Amino acid sequence: MDSLNSSDNQLAVDSLLNLEQLVRSHLSKLDDLKGELSKLKEMLDDLLLNDPNYREANEQAKVAAKAKKQAKEAILSLSGNLHIAQKHKDISQEIRQLKSSLSNHLQQYQRLSQSNQIEDESGQTRQIVYTAKLVKVSAKNGL
Repeated sequence: MDSLNSSDNQLAVDSLLNLEQLVRSHLSKLDDLKGELSKLKEMLDDLLLNDPNYREANEQAKVAAKAKKQAKEAILSLSGNLHIAQKHKDISQEIRQLKSSLSNHLQQYQRLSQSNQIEDESGQTRQIVYTAKLVKVSAKNGL
């Protein structure tokens, strides 16, 4: 029995080590590709900026964007329109806050219920899904 547990533990350790190596190799590859992409973007930007037709079109686009921005600001500065714009901003902020709160509640629900599904008010079963990403640890985070 102990040899079975020992072999299971060894398999788990081996799996974890393999997984760690996969993560490290993917991170390394991502860093390499990001560096290569940055160099290629710089080369493309140089190519475009050295072309007189592109430079002229780019300047025209900047002028048009500035005119568009001024027209938008003029329209939104009217009292009735200002109210609509503010309401849009408020609702967008409320949606972000609700999504964040919902995420926290779903984590707690999954931890307590040991289930990754929940039924909504209309009876529809929904699955709890997470997206993982890596961020660098800073001294600020205390880790």
